[in-house]
Amino acid sequence: MFLCRLNKPLLPRIFILALLLLSGSAFSQPILPPNGPLFLQNEVASVYLEIDPDSLTFMLDNLQYAKDHDFPARFIYQSSVLTDTLDLVGLRLRGNTSLGAQKKSFKISFNAFQPGFEFHGIDKMNLNGEHNDPSLMRARLSWESLRKMGLPGSRTSFVRFYINGAYHGVYLNAEHIDREFAASRFNDDGQGNLFKCLYPADLAYLGENPELYKLQVNGRPVYDLLTNEAVADYSDLSAFISLLNNTPIPQLKCALDPVFNADEYLKVAAFDVLTGNWDGYIYNQNNYYLYHNQRSGRFEYIPYDLDNTLGVDWIGKDWTARDPYSWQTGNRPLYFRLLQVPEYRAEFTHYLNLYAQTVLHPDTIRARALEFQALIGPSVEIDPYYPLDYGFDSADFYASLDTAWGGQVAWGIAEYLDLRVSSLQGQLDPLNPDLLVLNHAQFSRTAEKELTFHARVEGNPAQVNLLLSQNDGPLLPQPMFDDGLHGDQLPGDGVYGVEFSFASWIDSFAFQYQAFNGGDTVVEPCEPLMMDLRYSEIKLKINELMASNSSGISDEFGQREDWIEIYNAGTQAVGLGQIYLSDDFTQPGKWHFPLLQLPPGGFTLVWADAQPEQGALHTHFKLSKDGEELALFQKSGDQFLLIDHVVFGPQQSNVSWGRQQDGQEPWVAFTQPTPNSSNQKPPTSQPDLIAWPNPNPGDILYLSQPTNLEIFNPLGQKIASHLQITQLDLHTYRPGIYLLRHPKGVLKLVIP
Repeated sequence: MFLCRLNKPLLPRIFILALLLLSGSAFSQPILPPNGPLFLQNEVASVYLEIDPDSLTFMLDNLQYAKDHDFPARFIYQSSVLTDTLDLVGLRLRGNTSLGAQKKSFKISFNAFQPGFEFHGIDKMNLNGEHNDPSLMRARLSWESLRKMGLPGSRTSFVRFYINGAYHGVYLNAEHIDREFAASRFNDDGQGNLFKCLYPADLAYLGENPELYKLQVNGRPVYDLLTNEAVADYSDLSAFISLLNNTPIPQLKCALDPVFNADEYLKVAAFDVLTGNWDGYIYNQNNYYLYHNQRSGRFEYIPYDLDNTLGVDWIGKDWTARDPYSWQTGNRPLYFRLLQVPEYRAEFTHYLNLYAQTVLHPDTIRARALEFQALIGPSVEIDPYYPLDYGFDSADFYASLDTAWGGQVAWGIAEYLDLRVSSLQGQLDPLNPDLLVLNHAQFSRTAEKELTFHARVEGNPAQVNLLLSQNDGPLLPQPMFDDGLHGDQLPGDGVYGVEFSFASWIDSFAFQYQAFNGGDTVVEPCEPLMMDLRYSEIKLKINELMASNSSGISDEFGQREDWIEIYNAGTQAVGLGQIYLSDDFTQPGKWHFPLLQLPPGGFTLVWADAQPEQGALHTHFKLSKDGEELALFQKSGDQFLLIDHVVFGPQQSNVSWGRQQDGQEPWVAFTQPTPNSSNQKPPTSQPDLIAWPNPNPGDILYLSQPTNLEIFNPLGQKIASHLQITQLDLHTYRPGIYLLRHPKGVLKLVIP
């Protein structure tokens, strides 16, 4: 199975249709995790740090050292929904110019001395002093606006911060951007390259050699690779920058869409212009991340460091009236070249107008800012560090919406937006009333030849179709629906879907997405994509797996991890050098086996632990205890051929799921797993039947093997019988105790 592009003629491009094409089993727009207990929206939690006084003194006397080294401390988090204590965390300073501030910013590392440890899903907490902002809320308003726009912004909250019992004031708790952040937003295990891009990261072309992009300024990388550091392969960044800079403008959109999420970046660019975020990419070539999304194969743009927004100005520019189409200074190809593409420019104009009237409208921001003032005002009034850097007082805090403080605070928050939105109306290109934006398109595979296709359309389409070709046949329209019944999401939410089953003789298909509006037609992507459905002739089998291992076998590091057993059911040895393993049908090349030979009848064990650095048989993904898909592929030329696959449901801890006989159906549960050895038991021995979850909330009961079942109610009356089932739907069953009789005995089922 693989994707490639076919050279076929396109229908006329009459109006704008921007596409983000993604194949994967999760919807492709950025995921926005819930705020949870660490990012409370309407409460100010308290964070207490206890650190050795001598260590604290050393930190404050050695700022550069303390920025890069963790000091041991005790951490206490306290709120109405969570009170917790960690006896050992790392504490260090953070920031660049803010290092010299009286109200310093801090980073708390929960995994500094306990590798792999996370505190409610995060491994670091950034506490920002916001010392140059009398409102203390510009960054939070900006981050919150990005999330309302559906963009991958950091979660934020306000906290009261204490060190050794001394109150240090109100701080912004801003989510740290790292591998875990990327994994949570893009659902790809965070295994792509994540580049932190700091001044002067202009994305200008330096040459074809990837090593050229490892340049440093003042000893700091401009494009700092934060993941996959051991390999340090910059070839993906180099290829993206080369394509961005060197593709002729008429071909740029078709070339760029497969490798960069341009639609989402245009939203960020509109945000930068509206909020006056001059310290980001467009003006200051600074403060952003690029993440190479492994699920889509495309780079994602992630904004960073949003305190210089909404009226803060250090360089003497009028951000309230600057031309949105020439907002940059110097060479900024990601902004300048995109706006030379008519489709992208129209989309950018649309987002400027849309967000000026909604998310970033002055009244919207004013209302939220007033809520924040009421929330943190009492804590700001007693903040001993708030006045130290610029002489702010509580009057400045309460006047910060409508009054410029002076110095770097050139406008009040609402005052700035009033001026920006007003001037923008005379600067925008004419809006295209027929503009449609089709993005977040994807397909997901639910079985061997069953797929669901999705596409989100902004605008008012009369019809959305999937254009589908089977075995090199013609592209034929398949209607897509936004009714909640065709694999789409909620009715009327703009997400269109269609489910499609391919006949067994279909070896391949190609597809595009099509939309109508006012009689006009547009098709994306620029060329059809093709997927191969053929099987490989190699006889490898996924033979057994364990998705929750807490007391079973350990890897070579003594860690109990998920594992997958591969079995050679053929008569010839198989070289694994061109074999791939994936937990996503639509990412066939997700993990590559090492150069091993597997003899006929042989086994090999793979550790699915997301720790590839531990060895050649450690994948960069884990298995889900709740169930998922798993597949083996052979790479043949530029194609991936499916070898074997399994879709499994919820798993019990320390119980494996495997083939009852090696390489054969059916699959059963093993209370005594057989990793790296045969699953087969003596012919007279049959595995016990296991039913889970039990107690069951009245959902689905899973059975470890196909079985005949008779069900008796609490009065001993038989109420149902089934033949050779592997799961039982309990939604119509009332709470109580039931007896399940099967050929080898009786199980008790409890529905609370």
